[in-house]
Amino acid sequence: MEYLDKIADEEGTFGIEVEFRDRDGNAFTPVTATWRLTDLEGRVINSRSAVVIAGPSATETIVLSALDLAIGTDASAALSESEGGNPPYVERELLVRGTYDVYSDTGLPFRQAIRFKIRNLAGVT
Repeated sequence: MEYLDKIADEEGTFGIEVEFRDRDGNAFTPVTATWRLTDLEGRVINSRSAVVIAGPSATETIVLSALDLAIGTDASAALSESEGGNPPYVERELLVRGTYDVYSDTGLPFRQAIRFKIRNLAGVT
């Protein structure tokens, strides 16, 4: 699992760069790729459960915005106070999955999970 240092702003726009690499660290281009966005309880956010990456390349940028980054008042918005009195955050997980081919092996599955934080902004409802 990868953890991003960069923090998204609530209801803003946030790009997550995904590099596809095999277990040896070699870049590959997926044959198929989809992504989903969940809270840490596994609840799908903004109906983003099987978003297709059309014609995937070895590096993709997945852009999240507005409702993808909304915190709201539901159970998925359990805020955690960070150290030093900084604003509270919500964590989300982006899961990218699909298949790739290498040499004579075809249809090999891959999974890549990326966790990131969303900054709770004062005045956003």
